[in-house]
Amino acid sequence: MKQHHNRITPELLPDLFPLNYLTDNEKELFCNQVQRQSARPGKRLIELDSTDDRALYLLKGKLKLEAKDGHRHIVAAGTEDAKRAISHLIPHWYNVTSVNPVEYFWVDNFVLDNLLERQNRGGEDVRNLDVNPQLFKHKLFQRIYHDLSEDKLALATLPEVLVRIQTVVEEQQFADELISVVASDPAISAVVLKIANSAVYRKGDLVDTVKDAVVLIGVEQLKDILLKNVTRNLHYSHSPEIIKRVQALWWHSAEVGAIAYALAKRLKTFNPKRAMLMGLLHDVGMLPIYYYADRYPELLDKNQSLDELVKQLHGDLGTLILATWKFPEEFAKVSIDADDWDYHSENDADYSDLVMMAQLHSFIGKGDEKKLLAISEKHLPMIVERPAYKKLGLDKLSHQDSMWLLSTAKNKLSDLKEKWGLKNSWGPEKFRKAGTG
Repeated sequence: MKQHHNRITPELLPDLFPLNYLTDNEKELFCNQVQRQSARPGKRLIELDSTDDRALYLLKGKLKLEAKDGHRHIVAAGTEDAKRAISHLIPHWYNVTSVNPVEYFWVDNFVLDNLLERQNRGGEDVRNLDVNPQLFKHKLFQRIYHDLSEDKLALATLPEVLVRIQTVVEEQQFADELISVVASDPAISAVVLKIANSAVYRKGDLVDTVKDAVVLIGVEQLKDILLKNVTRNLHYSHSPEIIKRVQALWWHSAEVGAIAYALAKRLKTFNPKRAMLMGLLHDVGMLPIYYYADRYPELLDKNQSLDELVKQLHGDLGTLILATWKFPEEFAKVSIDADDWDYHSENDADYSDLVMMAQLHSFIGKGDEKKLLAISEKHLPMIVERPAYKKLGLDKLSHQDSMWLLSTAKNKLSDLKEKWGLKNSWGPEKFRKAGTG
């Protein structure tokens, strides 16, 4: 790994406004792409009325700021004036010139704007969201909530996921391959979109597809992030019970995503890739439960089974995670609505209807998988009796349409298997043979 001695360090940031609002993870992302620069005396660093959409932070030396009316001001490193960005407004109000040898760094203005917005909210959203106070009676929820608020949340994943990510990065795969791998795993998708929607990267609207996230971050930068940041947030278990549950969740999420994709393509009123991502992430709230239950068993209530805990917490946790990580509102809504078989809004059919229907279709013919997902057979209703069934117009599909849907979903799922090298490993077929033993 190359050493970058000219990069700034996170220790500098707490004294600089509004960079002090960066989370610890964001500080590392920020420092990895910001370089310390130097200039000799008399160097013009900013031109009056220029539209360069960056601001400057002074680390050493002195700068002269000269306004259009001739007013001059000297800013020295270490003073209160130097703790804020110099010439943040566009077009720039000053000619900025070095008085003596200076060291400084540039910051894109969209980063500062995101952080100023965060300051106005009073911090990260998790502290401002309405949370059912009953959830805090669970010690496990308390720990997950704390780590989420501190931007230290960890998610459970499969060892194959971490190996595959490392392989893709080391083999210098192209952007399409990288997008395909990221888009096929719920934990990686969640963390990558979280990074894309962080203050360090987000420019304007929230990112809601993996492709847009990769384009925004950049392929080379993302490869570095995948190795450093994503794998830090993802962990696999050595517990056979937890492994079976995470495997079941991975295949269930992949199947729901594939079916949601097929439904969206047929209905033509939804974005198929967005639908697939929502299906992939609808149970993301289970991933931290499995991680923390495995690593901190002392947080579990001895009088309550893990299944009961998953049923009670995963929907609310998924909503909290997706809202805190700046996913569009529809993602958080799907997380809480996906298991509400009676879900019905007064508006037109939405992604909650779509993913809920995809999930019910995914359970057809399944037995042991449902048990590992904390779903009991008696709680599953008839698909044709659900409000979403007619609302989506599924009652009007012909037999040929249904066969096309099955074929499209199956092909999409096969692509996921191949992408992860799992053709001869875990999948729905082998899972049914293995059962829960």
